[in-house]
Amino acid sequence: MTLRTTVTALPEYEPFLIGGERIPRGDRPARAVIDPATGEQLTTVADATAADVDRAVALAVEAHADRRWRGLAPLERSRILNRVADLIEEQLEELAVLETRDNGKPIERSRADTAMAARTFRHFAGAPSRLGGTVVAVDGGGHHVYTVQEPVGPVAIILPWNFPIMTAAFKLAPALAAGCPVVAKPAEDTPLTLLRLGGILAEAGVPAGTVSILTGDGSVGAALTAHPGIAKITFTGSTEVGRLVAHAAADDFDSVASGLRTLASGRAVIDVEGESEIDEEGAWLFLDFELERMLRERSMTSGYWTSGYETYLSFGLVQPARGQSARVDEILRRSQWRQRHGLHGEPSLATLR
Repeated sequence: MTLRTTVTALPEYEPFLIGGERIPRGDRPARAVIDPATGEQLTTVADATAADVDRAVALAVEAHADRRWRGLAPLERSRILNRVADLIEEQLEELAVLETRDNGKPIERSRADTAMAARTFRHFAGAPSRLGGTVVAVDGGGHHVYTVQEPVGPVAIILPWNFPIMTAAFKLAPALAAGCPVVAKPAEDTPLTLLRLGGILAEAGVPAGTVSILTGDGSVGAALTAHPGIAKITFTGSTEVGRLVAHAAADDFDSVASGLRTLASGRAVIDVEGESEIDEEGAWLFLDFELERMLRERSMTSGYWTSGYETYLSFGLVQPARGQSARVDEILRRSQWRQRHGLHGEPSLATLR
């Protein structure tokens, strides 16, 4: 029996969330969520409309104005964020399996990502009581001024497809720790763990209206980033879309935090340096431990690491002109062998077969 044959079937429709409220599909277009390993439909989600974006942002603006979240005592916000971490840890296996079914990445990577999401919320749970101001002496000490750190306001969060739950935690946890309401949009192909995380936030005690999660394609993200009610945008994705986000934010002078990806920026070259030799059995005898680690872990495995979900890849081997072609030939031979026979059953390549 395998993980894939024992998982619970998902409902036919997974509603998106506005202020924590589960929104029925109604007459909105439906979008199939596909298990990339099998091609089977897991469930459907709806494409949020421009009116849905308006409502979600209006609730976030209202939550910021009435201080329902940022007005809580810092220790209370810390308690709630710690509770979010507790709930993620309690549901870690279920969330990890959902991540792999939705995203297609190896289950061990999903487990690690989900554990990192819990640690991220626990880390930022310590922030609310430490976000204070300072007192500054001026005029040679004759006068004093003070500074106050305040939440910037509603934050738009736009997520990538490759690390859904982990990247969501990286963005949600600090925004909530600072006291900001958020409107989040998952990648159109991988919405499920963020929707589940929205339920966890509500269960942990985040007030209604503080968090909205909108599913759909790029038009939802475009409406969100251009909305005048949004005070800050945080985005991870392609450089092309990042450029559009930056232009949209510039009209209202919104603050933008972005992580951009291109194929070129994800490539790395390994330079074969150091002294080594090959023994009679064909095994490497490296005199430089770091060289051994780099070559064995990177040149042979990076191309397979989470099936390309990482944004780095050892793209080639470059040998110095020192007449040591046998070393590179042996590296390539061993790499080709491992490609044919698998990478010795490494856990990071486990699947839900």
